[in-house]
Amino acid sequence: EMSASEDRGLLSRIVGELNRFFEENKSSHAVGGMHQGAGQNASAQTQDGWLDISSIRELPGLATWLGHLNEQECKLKIQQALEIFPSTIFELDASRACNRLRRLDPMSRMSRVVQFWFSDDNYHRDLYLQSLVDAATNAVPILSILEFKSLNAICETLRPGSSNA
Repeated sequence: EMSASEDRGLLSRIVGELNRFFEENKSSHAVGGMHQGAGQNASAQTQDGWLDISSIRELPGLATWLGHLNEQECKLKIQQALEIFPSTIFELDASRACNRLRRLDPMSRMSRVVQFWFSDDNYHRDLYLQSLVDAATNAVPILSILEFKSLNAICETLRPGSSNA
């Protein structure tokens, strides 16, 4: 049985490994359900970017942590990871009983990140964000939001010539 901090660490590693997989395979093209250039451990990622949950536990960086779980347990661990780290850049396919996962496009990532910042779960704890509120308008100036590093990193992917989109 894992302690709460060990489990949180595992969930963080899951999100990190998923991000690394999608980052490494963003320029690959799906061919026959398999990614070119992804090696023997290629996963079934569809042309529109979806990755089957069943294949996630076979990814090299995740096999150690998820390989022993059945598909349902694996799906629950991934859902748990995405709930604990809600500003992540992934989405589960709700239309298919959460059996697939994909990385969000940059515009969706920006929207999700900003929504998280101002969510009930985050805003009341984020003293820095609260300190940015303009007393006259009771709003955070957009220029302040645009200075956030995480938002800038996403904006970089939208610049012409960027290979990160």
